[in-house]
Amino acid sequence: MSKEHKFQVIECFGPTIQGEGLMSGTVTHFLRLGGCGLRCTWCVAENSHVLMADWSQKPIQDVVAGDYVMALVHGKHNSRLQSTEVTDTHDNGMQEVVEVENSTNSLVCTPNHRIYTNLAWREVQELIQEMDVYYVPQGVQNRHWRMGWLAGMIAGDGSYSKSSNQGTRLDIDSKDVEIIDLSQEILQELEIHVARRTYTARSGSLIHKLHTNRKGIADKLRQKLSPPRIPTDIDFSRGWVAGFFDAEGCMAKSNTAYTISQSARVNQDKIDELKAHLSIVGIGWTVRDTGRGVVEFRLKDWVRLLTYCCPILHRKYPEYIGRQAIPHAPAHIVPDTELRHVYDLTTEAGSYVAEGFIVHNCDSMHAVLPEEVKKNRTLMTTMEILEYIKSLAPAPYVTLTGGDPCIQEELGPLVIHLNMAGMKVAVETQGQFFPSWLETTDVITFSPKGPSSGNIVEIEDLYNWLGRRSPKRSFRVCIKVVVFDEADFKYALEVYAALPTVFYDSFYFTAGTPIDTTGPQERIAAVLQNEQALAQMMLGLAQGGEFFTEKVHIGCQQHVLLWPEADRGV
Repeated sequence: MSKEHKFQVIECFGPTIQGEGLMSGTVTHFLRLGGCGLRCTWCVAENSHVLMADWSQKPIQDVVAGDYVMALVHGKHNSRLQSTEVTDTHDNGMQEVVEVENSTNSLVCTPNHRIYTNLAWREVQELIQEMDVYYVPQGVQNRHWRMGWLAGMIAGDGSYSKSSNQGTRLDIDSKDVEIIDLSQEILQELEIHVARRTYTARSGSLIHKLHTNRKGIADKLRQKLSPPRIPTDIDFSRGWVAGFFDAEGCMAKSNTAYTISQSARVNQDKIDELKAHLSIVGIGWTVRDTGRGVVEFRLKDWVRLLTYCCPILHRKYPEYIGRQAIPHAPAHIVPDTELRHVYDLTTEAGSYVAEGFIVHNCDSMHAVLPEEVKKNRTLMTTMEILEYIKSLAPAPYVTLTGGDPCIQEELGPLVIHLNMAGMKVAVETQGQFFPSWLETTDVITFSPKGPSSGNIVEIEDLYNWLGRRSPKRSFRVCIKVVVFDEADFKYALEVYAALPTVFYDSFYFTAGTPIDTTGPQERIAAVLQNEQALAQMMLGLAQGGEFFTEKVHIGCQQHVLLWPEADRGV
């Protein structure tokens, strides 16, 4: 006997008032579902390195639920790379894979794995020449990197001087124990033994020190780390820049963008060496003489510094990287004929970074955010949901929402039982999935997401589905596009132009509701301000000759105006 399906119910309440779209003002119950029934098989190959929240790397098979990784998080005005929690891990066995690569990164994954591009999320197998793929440059800390790191760090925090035994004395002083630990480790690999101690500086700071004045030892090291010309080994140069940054670098915040400042004592040889290594690793800079005995290097590509050169002092790293600072470039696909063992992660943000590429573990935000599901869900069968709704005061409609209820193929029996109980069913969906039960409902609101969501919905499948059912469809259709900014408005106009009016009963341009307001009154003011701006954009087009049919409306989420203090959907 098969196990009865249980839905993840986030909230079920009513009667209440529908706040937007074709049914605005209608009395209805609301059933909000979470979870995802798509069971996608997108995954990346074993040993692919995942970028953790502390900027370290970990093989994907070693990542566990509860770990924190870097992910692309979409905000109202922009997106950024920041920490998110891993909520689940998946071992998906052996599958066919392809390799996607650019000049610095290479990822082996399934062909349908989603990757972030300048045209939003795309399957790897869909990459074409016109697409740029966002990536975080990847660098490894190999032996040459370690040699370069030690050389760069000594250039910043170390010194060579004549000792009393006519040899050369090496001193490395730092308040960061991580620098001293790694320096001692690399010196031991080079069979150079140094003494270690701590002392208190005049400022009161505890300083860690490595030193040796054994005759010939420091000279030997200096010769190894200071070849007669600037090396062209890119790993050595990556390490040198990282070591020098760990010793002399800092991060400052300018306006809303992070910048990196490199400083060095005014020593022309050292300045020339720094410039040479920066050129080799592909990091641009501007130079400013501060007049205080230092020259400041302001680095242009600080993301490349952090993830390609790999400084070890994570206290100097930012909490997040704005999308505008993340590089993007064309990438191409290399076929792979072997089956590979593959894994995937589920994160609260719905994405993570594998081998430097930003990849998605979910097609879009079809499901309610995982943290909401964990906090609020109740597992209920079809009949349990039906009985609960029947226990509420009566209403003519039940509105299915989410997330996206259309990823739940199992909802068909519930729709039938609700109809038999005398209730009509309305659905709110993004318009990407079309389960068999969908056309048995009474009102369907298709709400494709625009650019501000970070996950633009293509409407080709929606066009084809509606085209096969119009004009003889038995259900009413509303097209609703939420508008936060001009880019969303442009997208809404494109959707309006693409869909024939026979496909729908009403088309709504809906003003977005900000999520970062400080209180109920501020929330109301922000909604009205957004709707006014939307009205001005539409009237401007109308006065310029754009024709809008009688099916076109503008609106907002009226339930926000009625109940601005409520956290729930309506």
